[in-house]
Amino acid sequence: MARFILLAVTSADGFIARNADQHSFSWSSKEDQRHFLAMMGQMDLSIIGRASYDLHEEEMRKYPCLCLTGKVTAPQKVHDTLTLVNPAHTPLADLVAHSGAQQIAVLGGAQVYSTCMNAGLVDEVYQTIEPIYFGSGISLFGGLELPSELSLVSIKQLNERGTLLAHYQRNKR
Repeated sequence: MARFILLAVTSADGFIARNADQHSFSWSSKEDQRHFLAMMGQMDLSIIGRASYDLHEEEMRKYPCLCLTGKVTAPQKVHDTLTLVNPAHTPLADLVAHSGAQQIAVLGGAQVYSTCMNAGLVDEVYQTIEPIYFGSGISLFGGLELPSELSLVSIKQLNERGTLLAHYQRNKR
């Protein structure tokens, strides 16, 4: 059975970026980046938003991706590792089932995180919390329809600065 695993890095005040042009690798710790790359090595498929894909294109070209966008009506294969998908027209669960992928990374941005949570797809969350405050910016979720309850599986300090990695399982209803 396919497992959807949300991977995110946030500031201590819950933001994934100060603005839409900020690359997470520009402010996240080396330990978070190592964790991200190790997790990506275990994934069969990734779900990512178009703006996030464009920001991280060099890294993301290495991984099979479903890139969410409102610009297409049917799935459109761009190249070997990139397929554009409009979740309003094509259910993500159906695409993933058809792909045969077992481990699916949900990579963001905020709308992608919300879309997957609202669809009940997310099974696990790995959230790295960096010891930095942005004060404002892009929240982790861009609009949850219902509260999503999580159970803490583990929490680990990744470095001396206090970067934390929280692993949660989603309580399915």
